[in-house]
Amino acid sequence: MNIPHYTNRRVAHSLGGAFTLIELLVVVLIIGILAALLLPVLAKAKRAAIVTQCRNNEHQQGLALLMYANDNLDYLPDGSSGYWAWDTAHGLQAALINNGTTYKTWYDPGVKPRFQDSDFLALWNYPAGYGVIGYALTLYGTPCYSTYGSYEFGTNTNLKTTITTVQDSAGLGLPVIASQRPLVGCATLCRDPGSSVPSVDGGFGDLYAEELTYNWSDVPGGYAVHHEAPHLTTPTSSKPAIPEGCNIGMLDGHVEWRIFSQMLPRAGANGDPMFFY
Repeated sequence: MNIPHYTNRRVAHSLGGAFTLIELLVVVLIIGILAALLLPVLAKAKRAAIVTQCRNNEHQQGLALLMYANDNLDYLPDGSSGYWAWDTAHGLQAALINNGTTYKTWYDPGVKPRFQDSDFLALWNYPAGYGVIGYALTLYGTPCYSTYGSYEFGTNTNLKTTITTVQDSAGLGLPVIASQRPLVGCATLCRDPGSSVPSVDGGFGDLYAEELTYNWSDVPGGYAVHHEAPHLTTPTSSKPAIPEGCNIGMLDGHVEWRIFSQMLPRAGANGDPMFFY
């Protein structure tokens, strides 16, 4: 029986519109190449968004601390509560909330996903007479700003917003320039290196090489989840996770990004972790 002419056209059209196996493989290959090109770009954009959110946090923190000082004859809060550079008295936390921040403002998004909002809230309400925030403050009287090896960490603290000099261990007056003076920074911390205290005596390159060997992603403390430094790189089989850098809120109110190779140990002693900014 002869097939009608219109049926032949329908069959031909159906066969001509189908994908061959080779064509399908080519499409899959192109999609794979595009994904390989786009994923690093998307990952970079995500990291940039986290850094921007962190910078906004520090901007709000700086405003809150400067407002506190403005109400207290230029004196910044006392830092003697707690032990580490991020321990803050609950009374101070209440004052900072009154100055326009929320508890989430004081936690770095760079430590997610290990720490979630529930962890931040638990640390904010830490039951020890003080809370544990996610940034390092440079408040006068904070215990971990003490002498550690050749470093005089005490010169890194800020008593007032209008101070122009600080005294080093030799009694010399070191100038304080507000635009270059850290007030708050990302809590970039590592395990206490023990006897391997960083030293700049052998040159800046030697210090950077030492920092590359520190453990930045597993710092035990009083909280059930171990702390980690924010903004860490992705670890590989040959290279551990290290910080990419940190945001620093300065005494004049502006915030800037500092790359890891330019960061130095600024606080830490007596078995506590070391904070870098």
